[in-house]
Formats: sequence, structure tokens, C-alpha cells
Amino acid sequence: MSSAAENAILAYLMKQNRPYSAVDVFNNLHKEHGKTAIQKGLDVLVVVGKIREKLYGKQKVYAVSQEAFDDPELESNVKQLDSQVAQLTTELNEATKSLRDSEAQLASLVSTLSTVEAKEILAKVSEETNKLEEKLKSIKENPAKQVKPEEKEKFVKEREKYVKEWRRRKRIATEMIDSVLDGYPKGKKLFYEEVGIETDEQLNVQIPK
Repeated sequence: MSSAAENAILAYLMKQNRPYSAVDVFNNLHKEHGKTAIQKGLDVLVVVGKIREKLYGKQKVYAVSQEAFDDPELESNVKQLDSQVAQLTTELNEATKSLRDSEAQLASLVSTLSTVEAKEILAKVSEETNKLEEKLKSIKENPAKQVKPEEKEKFVKEREKYVKEWRRRKRIATEMIDSVLDGYPKGKKLFYEEVGIETDEQLNVQIPK
């Protein structure tokens, strides 16, 4: 004996003459029957052959079978739906692949640029540090040399400028390296070795106060 839900489902599908999912049937029947009753009714109608079931990805749709409702338009609608789903699935797969390729290219580009920029900044800092060290060494080796007040003041200001710049560029380089390391699969030590980075600590150099 058919249940009220089965009769309502069959009458609705025959009247509408097009495929619907279980959720659509539940909503379109104004929720007069529970979701469990709707799904059970659909399953029973499929078993007895009054409706048929089709699977599109993870979504099941139901339509009146030709034996119960002989209408060529229904078959045409189903075939049209099959074609649309196949086309949309193909487009989705292509868009997903394109997105993944773009993300991979972007990640590679960002990583490469960050590494190159970090190396350039560290090279400049190292060069300026060497110049400053040579200048300090020259002064220490000639303690008796008289230095004019204006020359001393100029040197002090120049030293402060270089020290300030040294700190600024070291901070920038550190931030950039940390950013690269966020997506780097290996440790910091291996990254430094592969890129060829030498830190102040490795060279026993300290930023003057």
C-alpha cells in the first residue's frame, strides 16, 4: 500500500514532468512530509519502477519513468540536463586546473623575487659595513693623527648615518627572509647555505651602538 508521501511525490513529479532532487521535492511540497519520508518515498518509487533515479556527481535526481508517464518531452529534458551537466563539469575541471596552475606560478614567482631581493640587500649591507670597518681600522691604526673638529663632526654624522642604514636594511632583509621561510620546506640554516647568506653573527660582527 502506497504511503501519503509516495502518492504526493508521484503526483508532483508527473505534474511537473521534469527531474528534481530530494531536497527540491521536499521544499516544493511545502515541507508537508519530513525529509526522511520524502527520501524513503523516492527510494520505494524507484524500486517499483514508477520513477527513475540518475546520479550527477554526488547529486541524485528523480524523474517519472516512461512506463508511468509516456511523454517524449521528459526524455528530451533529461538528455538536455545530462548534456548541460557534462559541459559544466568539463568547464569546472578546466577552471580548477587553471586556478591551480596560476597559484603555483604565483607562489614560485613570489619566492624567487623574495630570495633575489634578500640577497641584493644583504650584499649592499655587507659592502657598506666593510667600508665602515676599513675606515674605523684606519683611524685606530693612526691614533696620533690630528683630526680637525669639522672632520671629526663629519665622520660622526657619517658613522651615525651608516649605522642607522645598517640597522634599517638588516631589519628589511630579516623580514624578507622570514617571509620566504614561511613557504620554504627546509630549515633556516639550509636556506642560508643554499642562497649563500652570511649573517653578522656568523662573521662576529655587531652593529655599533
